[in-house]
Amino acid sequence: MIGKRGIASHLEMIIAFAIFISFVTFLMLYIRPYKQEALADSILDGLHDSFVEYASTNMTKIFVKSSDPCVQLNVNSFVSSPNDRSFVKSVSGEKLNSVFSSGSLKVENSGTSGAFYAYFSDGLDASATSCTPAPTPSYTVGSIESKRLVSELKLENIKSEYAPNYARLKEIFGIPSTKDFGIESVDGSFVVKRNIPEAAIVISKSFASEVLQKNGSIVNREFIYKVW
Repeated sequence: MIGKRGIASHLEMIIAFAIFISFVTFLMLYIRPYKQEALADSILDGLHDSFVEYASTNMTKIFVKSSDPCVQLNVNSFVSSPNDRSFVKSVSGEKLNSVFSSGSLKVENSGTSGAFYAYFSDGLDASATSCTPAPTPSYTVGSIESKRLVSELKLENIKSEYAPNYARLKEIFGIPSTKDFGIESVDGSFVVKRNIPEAAIVISKSFASEVLQKNGSIVNREFIYKVW
């Protein structure tokens, strides 16, 4: 037979187990830590996607072969944006003077191997040349590559917008009205942030993006996204 003390011990164990189960159930139903973590990921992923889309631009890269010292070629069929600018470099990486206007690209091709890459995007610095092309240009267009990249020029615009148009950027990036956000690159070249209260709970996540610089170079840059 089980004594009174044994019965009491069993009851205590049952009560303790019931309290434990009730506590776990409370956490799962009301606090829901797994859902909070999923919500945090959702906010950060949404911020990243919206930011990259807002900061990106189209870039077209064309390979050209020509022996003309000053070559002019029609690129209307490859480049559709009238706002694009050009950046041209030889296959060895030397920058070549060029100008892009009304669908026509003119390049100072003297002193090169006769082959170069031409880049077109509204995220490039303006360039110029005064060379005179041959009456009948001779050139061959090779590979054509188009891609969408984060633009250094647009990153500069976002830095200028952040303080005066913060509410607008929050709306564009899908940040809840009760939250704040900041973004910075690991190399320190891009930073937009506000003061974070000491008591604030900060969630963060990093993503890497290809960035088109104004001089035509493409670099990989890691960005840290923060929400609190």
